[in-house]
Formats: sequence, structure tokens, C-alpha cells
Amino acid sequence: MHITMIRTTLANLIFGIIILILFQCGRRDNFLSQIRDNDLDFSFLDTSSYSVTILETTPEILIGEVNHVLFDSGYIFIFDSKKTFSVFVFNEDGSAFSKISKLGDGPGEYGRWLSFDLDRARKHILIFDYGKRKILRYTYSGSFICESSLADYRGTVFSYLGNEKYAFWMHNYSDFQILITDSVGIVESNYIESEEKYSVLNVVMRDFFSKNKENNPYFIPIWEDKIYRAGSEGVEEVMDLKLKEHIVSSKEEIERHSKNLPIQKLDYLSSLHVNSLGQFFVSTTFMGDNQSLFSGFTILLVGNINTGVVIGGGLVITVENNKKYGLGIDSPDGHKDEYFVKVVDPQTLLYYYPDRFPNLKPTDNPCLFFYKIKI
Repeated sequence: MHITMIRTTLANLIFGIIILILFQCGRRDNFLSQIRDNDLDFSFLDTSSYSVTILETTPEILIGEVNHVLFDSGYIFIFDSKKTFSVFVFNEDGSAFSKISKLGDGPGEYGRWLSFDLDRARKHILIFDYGKRKILRYTYSGSFICESSLADYRGTVFSYLGNEKYAFWMHNYSDFQILITDSVGIVESNYIESEEKYSVLNVVMRDFFSKNKENNPYFIPIWEDKIYRAGSEGVEEVMDLKLKEHIVSSKEEIERHSKNLPIQKLDYLSSLHVNSLGQFFVSTTFMGDNQSLFSGFTILLVGNINTGVVIGGGLVITVENNKKYGLGIDSPDGHKDEYFVKVVDPQTLLYYYPDRFPNLKPTDNPCLFFYKIKI
């Protein structure tokens, strides 16, 4: 039996390499033009840090698509909320440990609209079924513990904050984007006013919160350019990317959809990942118009919350540079301590690094690719 998954193929990866430019606070006013004009700079990649963990084959481990990867106490947690609707648990060496796959309507079962997190203190896996408005708890070995119904609709993404409190991202279904609640969803505080409540815009982000070991998830509100950190005591701003004027607003986005008008701006920031050193990845797209070279291309931002440094760039097709710089230029699926992590196909690894992993075979199972950055 083999692990099957929606793999990041070579055809997808060679769609781009990132033109990266360093810009400090006072140099971000010409950001969009700098993306087009600057040369490549991949000095932030720590190529000496690259390592791989191969995931074990079992008849039960059939991953459909990787949405999120978390780590705790020597375990690896891979969440697939689109194909198999499961959480797969591996030991640190990649051997299979357990799986939670409980689609259904009974106790301990959930539907197809899911978000996932860990309660590291209790060693519980948490699944938020936002369609049925309930949070289910399981042991790391996959046994069902209990479920709690929520008092009201609480958005599509959550994060456990410890002390029986949760953070929920409401997007435009509330006056505020972030709600801090108790264990049954009763609101205790709210943050970040919504620009357009109940608008026609439908934004879904599976990895809105970037979790750390201290239960203080980082996030970037929709249509905003600031990184915040949430905790059981509230929410605080930790970094201003100073790109607000370049990011489309909800009103502009609604107008663009209704009138089919081009906008020379960045879309909302998403897929934030912050490691233990405060280094981060976040991505967006340049909207532009159909005639623009960068229309629809992904923009990757790499930075460090502690130093205030940010690197930014846009994707351009260059096969040779893709092979030269490798997988470190792609958005991660998760992070562990100071490492960023991506789930990749072994054939992809061997294409990029034919001499780096001599024991890896093209027929091996998908791998966790670990890498550091220097910024």
C-alpha cells in the first residue's frame, strides 16, 4: 500500500521563482515597481540546514491533500481537510502512529467543513466542525474524548489559546474579525473591526493562524498589513509591514468583482507561518489586469518580526533558477522550532537536490522537507 496525496509536481513548481528584494520601512513605498525591477537575492536561504523525514506507508495512511502540519512531543500531525477529512499522526522518525477519520453525524463524528489545532498541555487533537458548530477532542492515539457545541456561528478557522479559550476568525460574518471565546463559544472579547460586514466576498483561509508552542497564534487580518499575536489575555500587534496602500480593500475588491475593473494592487495576505525565531513567510498575489506581466502571480514575503526586516518578490517562470534555488522559495506547510516544513514528493526532492539525499529513492513515500532561513 502507498500513501497517496495531491503532490506538488515539478510542473507546478517550475511555474516560478521569486524575484526578491530587501526593503526596510522607508523603502516600501515603491514596492510594486521594485518587484519588477530588482535582481534575484536568495541569500536568506540556509541551504546547509536542509533535511528530510520520509513518512511511513500503512494501509490506513492515505493522505489526500496537505492543509496544515503541526508538531508536539515527538509527533507530527498532518491535516487534510479537503480530500480525506482526516488528521494523520506520525512519530518523529516518520513512522505512522494514528489517524482520525470520523466523517458522520453521530457522537465523535464530524462533517466536511473543518479546522484543526492541538491542546498541547492535555495532548489532545482538536477538530472544529464549523458547519455543525462544535469542537471535538481526541487523544493523540486517535480515541474520541468529548465534543462541545458552540453557542453561535463562529467563522471557519480557530486556534486554541489555553485556559479553555479559543480564537475564531470571523472574516465578514461579524462586526469584528477576531473573537476570543470560552469553551462553548461565548464571546469574551473581540478585535479588528470588519471593513464590510456580510459582504458578497467569500474568503476561505485554512491556515489563518500560525501556532507556536505557547498557544499564542500569529495572524494577519484580512485586508490588513499588520501581524498580530493572540493569547488568552487578548490580542497585540507585533509588526507593521507598511504595505497598506498596496493591498486591495474590501470595497475595492467588491467593486472589482461587480464592475470587472482591474486593480494594480496586492490581494489580501495569507498563509502566514512564523517560526520560533520570529522569522516568517506570508503570501499574496498581484492582481493587476490581464495585460500585466505580474497579473495573478504569487508574491512571497519573508521576514523577521524581531528585526523588522522584510523581503518581498513576485513569481516569474525560470526553470533553471527553480532548480538552482530549490524548494526553500516555496510557501511552507508548517514550522517546527526554527525550521520551516513542507510536504514534498521524493521525485521533486531528487530533481532539485540529486546529490543531497543519497538514500532517498523516487519510489519512497512523501517526505517532510525541513529548512531554515537567515533573516
